[in-house]
Amino acid sequence: MKWSLFIPRSVVKHVAKLNKAESKGLFKSLKEIEDDPFIGDFKKLKGVVPVTYRKRVGKYRILYQFDTDNEIIIIVKVEKRSDTTY
Repeated sequence: MKWSLFIPRSVVKHVAKLNKAESKGLFKSLKEIEDDPFIGDFKKLKGVVPVTYRKRVGKYRILYQFDTDNEIIIIVKVEKRSDTTY
């Protein structure tokens, strides 16, 4: 199944502001999620509604959800890992 990827403008702007190496790695990981969202270091988050997954990319986390009816992966946000990040 081929998924489409929806990345909000705010996420693109946030990633683009990071240093070149970090943003390049995150954009590469976003492409990998589009190709196969269930590969790599991903995990379903417990207790989060709607169902959200996270993928670890270095010290960053990509949070995403699925719209299975339309076969779309929705990137919720990309954030730097901290004590309160999943």
